[in-house]
Amino acid sequence: MSWLRCIFAAASALLFGAAPVLAHAEALGTLLLTPAQRRALEAQRRQPTQAEAVPAPTHGSTLRIDGAVVSGSHAVAAWIDGQRIWHRQSVGPFTAEVVDRGVLLRQDGRAALYAPVGAQVDALQRRVTQPVAATRHSTQQEGR
Repeated sequence: MSWLRCIFAAASALLFGAAPVLAHAEALGTLLLTPAQRRALEAQRRQPTQAEAVPAPTHGSTLRIDGAVVSGSHAVAAWIDGQRIWHRQSVGPFTAEVVDRGVLLRQDGRAALYAPVGAQVDALQRRVTQPVAATRHSTQQEGR
């Protein structure tokens, strides 16, 4: 008998709860007309805006690689000095390519620098300081 009450309660909630939503719903119309418009929209979404650009490093400055996100086989974004950077976006003198667990920093005519998450990069010296591996210490006392 309790399953019958559950069905009745669900049907009532659906009927009475959805009525205000349906009354205020507006027609969205056609969002995308062609596959070409869809490709153009996706390409526009992947392009960084001017507000997201990272300023060029000053003398002696370093870039800190805070994180990288790769979805499947597609690079998505990285975080450098706390700012989100899109794949192939300019970061100071470099172009950042997001790769698994880090960033490839490319500069015109020079070899790419691989900087793993946690590393720091001296942009002027082109030197990567690897992250220090964290060690785990036991704080447990014997006999407890």
